[in-house]
Amino acid sequence: MNQKTRLVIVEDDPLIAFDIKESINTSKFEVCGVFHEAEQFIKSDLAEFDLALLDVNLNGEMDGIELAEFLQKNHQKPCLF
Repeated sequence: MNQKTRLVIVEDDPLIAFDIKESINTSKFEVCGVFHEAEQFIKSDLAEFDLALLDVNLNGEMDGIELAEFLQKNHQKPCLF
């Protein structure tokens, strides 16, 4: 039995985040979290995902590029934009 790749979505537009989630939930991928700000995501349990899908232009104090750098440096997690 193959294990699904667990994804998190960090996207500040709720409609776009919903569309991405609906498009990605397949037999190979599982969306395990949707966040609308980088800070909200950082406060969550970061160990529970395999890949982060990030919006480059996030609202809040940290943008998607800074969040990707944080995830790479502190958690060695891959990111896509």
